Order: sequence, then structure tokens, then C-alpha cells
Amino acid sequence: MKPTIRITLIIICLASLWGASCRKEVAGSAGPSGETLLDHLQNNYAFSLFYHALQRTGLDKQLNGKNNYTLLIPDNDAFANDGIFTTDSLDRMDTASLRAWMSYHIVAGSIKVADVPQTVNNPYTSISGEPLWFSRPVPGFGQSQTDFDHILHINGDTVNSPDIIAPDGVIQVLSSPLKLPVLSIQTWLSAQPQYSEFVTCLQHFGLWDQLAGPGPITVFAPENASFLDVRISPDSLSRLDTVRFQQKLFGIYIVNPARIFLTDFYDIPFPPSIDGQYYITPNNTYNFSSGALIDGGLDPVTGQGIPNAYWIAPNLIMTNGVVHGMHGVLLTPGQTKK
Repeated sequence: MKPTIRITLIIICLASLWGASCRKEVAGSAGPSGETLLDHLQNNYAFSLFYHALQRTGLDKQLNGKNNYTLLIPDNDAFANDGIFTTDSLDRMDTASLRAWMSYHIVAGSIKVADVPQTVNNPYTSISGEPLWFSRPVPGFGQSQTDFDHILHINGDTVNSPDIIAPDGVIQVLSSPLKLPVLSIQTWLSAQPQYSEFVTCLQHFGLWDQLAGPGPITVFAPENASFLDVRISPDSLSRLDTVRFQQKLFGIYIVNPARIFLTDFYDIPFPPSIDGQYYITPNNTYNFSSGALIDGGLDPVTGQGIPNAYWIAPNLIMTNGVVHGMHGVLLTPGQTKK
């Protein structure tokens, strides 16, 4: 019987700070005098960058009050977190690419938090034709439903101000701009030099080809420096014997089929499993300002500690799943000998 190793993810939800704005929005609020979506964008400075992007791409003309839309708006602070501080930054972008990106933040119809099924990864389609994934928390033991009535996650991002109501739709204010999925996991990892050693190991252990499949697939990708931290050199990685070591040495980083955002660990009261052996559960007993931490605990057979890890690039949505860039490893070769 194979041992079970419990992997604990500690997810820290960082509150985004609002910058200067004409007024403060609250959950379920409506614009003054029933102003339309377009009026609301024009009259609220916190949305000026998003409004400018819509004007530059002509998407503002689609918000003519005749049809209902849900706007997933990154406010100015959210754009700043993405390195976009002024309209000049938006103007330097290719117009077609900017239009595709902003279209990904617009969904036809009015979608309020209460309209979203209370589970994870409900599919919606943006006007760009690309899928979005909406999640609402399911209360766990001892938790009240009212504590979750206004919580919504989209592609693993938190909605800061939900349900701003207009006669022609709804605004959901995001803490970060959404990333448009354009590449498969395999294609993306191939182009990232910081994960080259991880890619080599996946290829070596016969785990690589699946990452080009339709998915959904979730990959926890350790950067190259992770292996050096546990005294594993690039040379020793290339010489790992696939007969001597179990495939789970690197298979542990792939969950297939599954699309898992970090917010899912808060939104569902049961742990997702990896290969039927490894379990990921939320743990709120720590408070690490650096973000989420993976605590491997102890191997029940060897008693050896499993190294800790933390996120460096979480919730990277791909056409066939999600990648979470991380620093650190979950298992060492010594823990996976056959």
C-alpha cells in the first residue's frame, strides 16, 4: 500500500487598496439616478483606465444601453498592479491585442453573484468567445451561508466590489486584470527558460506529451532554482533513472484532469486529490506576507521532511488549464525510490 502524503496549501488573500475615486462602491449598489454602464464608467475616476481602453478599441460603442452586459472591471489600482499606470501605457499597445484583452472582460447578460452556481469553475463566455471561470464558495462545517453571499472569484481572481447594478447590466470590480488565455500549457512552459529543468524532467519521465492535450490540466511548476535549493543539480536531474525512481517524483506537479485555481481551496470544503494519493487542503494557521505556502509535512515512511514551497506566479490561465509557478519542490528523489 502506497503511503499518503498530505500537502497543505496556505492561501493568503491580500486585500487590494482603493485609490482616489469619485465615490466608493459597495456590494449590490446602483449608480446615481440609475445611470447606465457607460455613464458609470465616465463618472467614476477609479475606472478611467478601463474606460479609456474601451474608447480606444471602440468597445464603448457596444455599451449603448440596448443590451445587458456584465463588465469585469480592473480598477486603476488593479491596472497599476499589472504595471499600467497611465493611458499612455494602454496607447502603446497594439489596438487589436488591446481589444481582444478588453473583450475578455465583458460578458453578455447581467450576472450577479447570486446568479452564479455555488461551486467552483462555472463556465461563462466573454464576448471575445473565450471561456471564463466563475466560482462561489461552498460553506464548510460551522460556516454561515451569509458569510459567502457576496464572494465571487473569476479565473482565480477576487472580485473586490461585487454587484454594482445598472439598468443595462452589472459591474464586478476585479483586484487584477484578467489574462487572456492564448497558449497551451506545453507551449507556454516550453517558452519559459526559468522552468527548463522541470520541462526536461517531465519529458524524461514520460509526462510531457499530456500537457498538449485538451485538458483541463493543472500544473504546479517549480522554477529551476528550486532544485538547487535541495542540492539537485541540472546534471543530476538529467541522469535520474526512470527505472529506479517513481514517476510521481514529477507527476505530483500535474493534476489531470482538473482546473484548479488557488481560490478553489477556499471555495470548496473538501480537498482536491492528486493521483488519488496526495491531498491539498487549506490551512489558515499561518500568515505569510509572501503569499501562499506549500507545506509538505513529513514522509510517513522515511520520516524525512518534504521541502516547503511558495508561489511566484499563480493562476496563469492557459487554453487547456492552469499553471502555478512556484519556488520549491514537493518531493526529493530519495523519497520516491522504488
